[in-house]
Amino acid sequence: MPHPFTEGVYAIAVTDPGTYRLEVKGAGYAKASQELQLALGQAQRRDFTLAPGGTIKGKVTDAGGRTVEEGDVFYQDGNTSFGIPLDRDGSYRLEGLAPGNYKVKLLVGNKEVVRQVQVEAGKETLQDFTLR
Repeated sequence: MPHPFTEGVYAIAVTDPGTYRLEVKGAGYAKASQELQLALGQAQRRDFTLAPGGTIKGKVTDAGGRTVEEGDVFYQDGNTSFGIPLDRDGSYRLEGLAPGNYKVKLLVGNKEVVRQVQVEAGKETLQDFTLR
């Protein structure tokens, strides 16, 4: 559940005991997450330190140079895959990435294009795709 920060401080109220994952992200920073167990009536304090992060962005066109408006772009982070739909102008933007090497996959219908992309802290990496 998204929740705004006030001067870097946050509070989240949950009504059911159980396991929760907190994920924090901010523009220009790599996202951070922590998992916690909450018992009924229990309060916990969790602090986060966000490291500088990077962005992968680009545009998707077909072999004729026309914008591809429908499809999804995925990236792998550990054992988890995250995806976002293409914008109507064929662009995409993957933000909050920790520095490192990522496998980025474009999926349009039954067509798939995969690229290896290097992300650097505080920088935007351009990775356009041409669908053939």
